[in-house]
Amino acid sequence: MFNPTLYHKANSLQRRDATDVLDKYLHLVEWRKDGKDVVLDVGCGEGDVTINILLKRLPIDFHSLTGGDLSVEMVDYAKNIYATDKIDFVLMDIVAEPKPEHINKYDHIFSFNCLNWAQDQASALRSMYNMLNETGDCVITLVAKHRIFDIWKLMSEDPRWEQYMRNTDKYISPYNNSLNPAVEFRKLLLGAGFKNVKVQVKHKTHDYIGMKNYRDSAAAVNPFFKDIPKHLHEEYLDHFMYITGELGYLEEDNNGREKELIKTNYSSLLAYASKR
Repeated sequence: MFNPTLYHKANSLQRRDATDVLDKYLHLVEWRKDGKDVVLDVGCGEGDVTINILLKRLPIDFHSLTGGDLSVEMVDYAKNIYATDKIDFVLMDIVAEPKPEHINKYDHIFSFNCLNWAQDQASALRSMYNMLNETGDCVITLVAKHRIFDIWKLMSEDPRWEQYMRNTDKYISPYNNSLNPAVEFRKLLLGAGFKNVKVQVKHKTHDYIGMKNYRDSAAAVNPFFKDIPKHLHEEYLDHFMYITGELGYLEEDNNGREKELIKTNYSSLLAYASKR
């Protein structure tokens, strides 16, 4: 989350999830007749998914595409690599009240694996609603349940790491322990004012080619590295990998490959909603 270069190299799960939700719900998006759509990607990260997945699916004459993210490092990286006359990246806290210039601005809002970081789901969805114009709609996917959250919780109770992981619950998906995350998310969308709400839970398996790829991915999304001294990062990751193995969360499937295939299981929420 704070290392754009590493995140860019290890975001295969995020890319797959974005593709999945677009394949599921993009046909419901009501594009402008003049093709001049104004689009926002909430939680754009370092811009890879925004540019290499979302941009390719926009009308050819779209008016503008904005990526918003809470991380200064991610926004700066995206600006330096991807910004153009029609594409920009800005700092944005989706839980906070939208800035006046964002109110009623967007025809469409997309968000890929961002809202699972927002503990105040109602405020986040209300902000998205207020940033859409009167005919706007949104496509959202987020991680509902993932074993990585359980591992973080265990590590936060270890004397070596507890001082650096005191706010662990802040980074665990609000739906990680939910019995019916789709019902909960649907109620929140309706409560924010959205109509034509469609929500589904998809149980997934994601494959990482080799332990290093899995380890890099785990490091790329780890929110605690900013507080853990750099000289302890490798020890921390070693412990992360150890616990992952002890809990039986890694399924190795060599099947004649040169590198082992690491299989992880998780659940995603996929949603579409509009203001009309």
